[in-house]
Formats: sequence, structure tokens, C-alpha cells
Amino acid sequence: MPNLTLTEVFGSGAVFDGTAGTLTINLEGLNWGFPDPVIEAYMIDDTSIDDNVGRILWAIISRLRILQPDTNNDNERSLYVTSQGKRTVTRNNVSQFAFQLVVNGYANDPFGSEVNSADLVPGTLDTNATQDGAGGS
Repeated sequence: MPNLTLTEVFGSGAVFDGTAGTLTINLEGLNWGFPDPVIEAYMIDDTSIDDNVGRILWAIISRLRILQPDTNNDNERSLYVTSQGKRTVTRNNVSQFAFQLVVNGYANDPFGSEVNSADLVPGTLDTNATQDGAGGS
């Protein structure tokens, strides 16, 4: 099974412009195809966007987990998200619950303890195609 498509991950309003090197995500689009909202985009505005970056990232990772296959047997899939459940934590003397999602990135022959996004399966990206030649991350 191939990796999820741009629309599957970022919603129906996602637009990629290869010439400009931009990806535009419609936050309401993150709810596309789900009965319960993944993110309440109408509550985010110019004054609260910085406070909501974590929620947006969590929504994207949650979509990956919800939409992926039940089993992690496809060696062509670059990412797989697993739920590690929840646990109680205390941060700054405040009791909270930590909900853990682990994102696993797969590469065929990684070097070192980190992997560049260009090295994730399937195949590799042409790192010479980026402006800085670093291949992005």
C-alpha cells in the first residue's frame, strides 16, 4: 500500500506549489472525512495561531494514525504512528495526562542515529533539487 496522499493527510483544501516550494493547508480541511472535528479551526485566529501550533501538529499526526493501515507490514510506507496510551505526569506542580503517539520513520540504510527526511522510504529524494542541497528535513 502506498503512502497516504496529500489530500488524505492534509485535507481537501491542501495545495502544493512546486515552483514556489509552498504547501498551503486549510485547517478546516484537517477535519475532512471525520465525523468528529480533529481541530476546531474556527477558534484559531491571527492572535492565537502561535498558541495553537501544537494542536495543529497533533491533528496532523492523529490523522496519520487514523488513516494508516492497522498493521505495519508495508516496507514502502515511510511513516507509521503508534499509540502508546496515556500516563499521568506532573509539570510545574500541575497534574496532567500525557497522550503518547510515536511517529516511526523508515529508511533502508540509515547512517548514525538520525535520519534525514530525504532518506525515508520509498526511495530517496534528489537532495540536489533543494536550494541548500541539504534535502530538507
